Amino acid sequence: MIVDVLSVLRWCISLASKFGRVVFWRTALIVFLTLISQVSTLLASFLPLKVVILLGSERMPSYLPEWLAAYGREPLIIGLSMTTIGFFLIHMLSERLIVVVTTQGARRILAKNYKMVLFENQEEIAANAYLRFSDALASVVFSGFALLGIFILYKDMALLVIAYFIVAILMFLSVVRSNLFLREYLEGKFQKIITFASGIGFFCVFFYLVADFIFFEPPSVFVAIVSLLLSRQLLNRVAAFIRDVNALNILRVKIDALFFHNKVLLSNQSKKCKSIWSLLGPDIRKSWANTIFKEIVQGWYGIDQIRWHPSSVNNLGVLRVSGEKKSENYLIKLYDRNRKTLALHELDLLSDPPDGLLAPQLIGVTTLDNFPCQVYKFQEEFLLCSLKDARAAVAEIKKQLLTVEPPKILIQRYQRSKAHIWQRLCEQTIWQLNIATCTAEQEQQVAKLMKQWPNLKKYLAVLPLAFVNPDMQAQNIMTIPESTTFLLINWSGWSLEPIGVGFEIDRIGLDQLERSLLAASVIRPSLSDVDLKAVELSALVAVLEQHCIRQQFLEGLKIVCRILNCLEILEQKTTNKEVAIESCKLIN
Repeated sequence: MIVDVLSVLRWCISLASKFGRVVFWRTALIVFLTLISQVSTLLASFLPLKVVILLGSERMPSYLPEWLAAYGREPLIIGLSMTTIGFFLIHMLSERLIVVVTTQGARRILAKNYKMVLFENQEEIAANAYLRFSDALASVVFSGFALLGIFILYKDMALLVIAYFIVAILMFLSVVRSNLFLREYLEGKFQKIITFASGIGFFCVFFYLVADFIFFEPPSVFVAIVSLLLSRQLLNRVAAFIRDVNALNILRVKIDALFFHNKVLLSNQSKKCKSIWSLLGPDIRKSWANTIFKEIVQGWYGIDQIRWHPSSVNNLGVLRVSGEKKSENYLIKLYDRNRKTLALHELDLLSDPPDGLLAPQLIGVTTLDNFPCQVYKFQEEFLLCSLKDARAAVAEIKKQLLTVEPPKILIQRYQRSKAHIWQRLCEQTIWQLNIATCTAEQEQQVAKLMKQWPNLKKYLAVLPLAFVNPDMQAQNIMTIPESTTFLLINWSGWSLEPIGVGFEIDRIGLDQLERSLLAASVIRPSLSDVDLKAVELSALVAVLEQHCIRQQFLEGLKIVCRILNCLEILEQKTTNKEVAIESCKLIN
């Protein structure tokens, strides 16, 4: 996340001051252990190269210091190998101690602040934040020593590294200030770009080293290798410092609430990236809406009125637009970035809707500042359904949706991507009902249902499919007054399920299901031979699924007996049918 650098640095300094007062010695120990770990890693990766070189040569390389060459080839190989193992063990031990000390330090800070529990996993977040801060501090110390070492050994290389840092920072700041699109792109790819910049810096140093050896007066090979390795570690640690500070800043609100006495946990809305709400204000929406309609609607005269329409989905803005031509009525749906999946799912259905689907006509799809935007058209007579009429409207909508035959192509696409109810539910989910059982009879019913589960799936799998829209709140329903004509304006959660899913399972609901099925079978021939008990079973299983998801196991247990009764009746019907078929065969 790209933010005001000075503000972040001031915040890091205040964080350092807090840690320095409360856990100074632990922080210093973590920094020291981190430096030991980094140096050990550097040497553990450097020494094996020397061992390989010695193994591949018959005599001692000329660039080795005399005091090392004096030991002889074979003792030096053995000594360097053992030293490499030693440095690796030191690195492992240091990392383990860092974790222990960090956990203790985070607990000490939380205990010192004496605050209530603010959110889930706050001790883990505190420990990670403290570890990142300590690691960032260690990166600064290590980078300082590494740059000093390079400056002493290879002054020109040190100046090149400093020049690269200055150029990279200036380029970065100029890009993010001059172009909003590039700024947003860099924010999304921040971690990768920092790593990439570190790699580019290393290659600049490497090419300079090669050029120096070919055209100028280079230092000794040993000094060049050490300087190159130090440069690599320096660039890595600077990149790690930037990543750590960025990660801390993302959690700034939580860290402040955890570590500072006078800070409380607040919403971080002001820190978030641009959202749809900045585009929906009365002073700006008419301008961009006109631009969209000019692209989508031929002969567009302009907007007469634009109003906010209630939405049943978070981070989804819906606007009702009336054109200067009175017959023109539209809905604009603007999805926030975290709702792109919902927009695409709705588009899968409404880009080519089946006949009879209760949805407005999709006339255009575009993007507005990278937010998905969809435009729908509907008749002027449609009004928002009132709360008083919503219950009756929902019953009628469910009845009408049963009459819509899903296209085969859509069914195939859906089944390749999503699971139906008989595929989602499993024996393990049913077993969870045992948690709430109080009697032996209830335990037996759950066990019987688990045993009957394959048969249950068989009955559900052969039922015709119907469209299910779980969002049937009043603000999602539009209707023509005193008629049974409806539109559902939000289809982002649609699914294809066996008929019966979504209906109520009380006596009124089942009576409504039976009447709806009989009426729909007249329009939709595939429903004419459906067994009503199988449809009732589908409705019961759907409600059971919801109870299990919400951990309402006591309510779920009440349905188990009804499901078993339906299964028993269906099994009896199947048996009678098979007997009748066999009898016919014998007669013939």
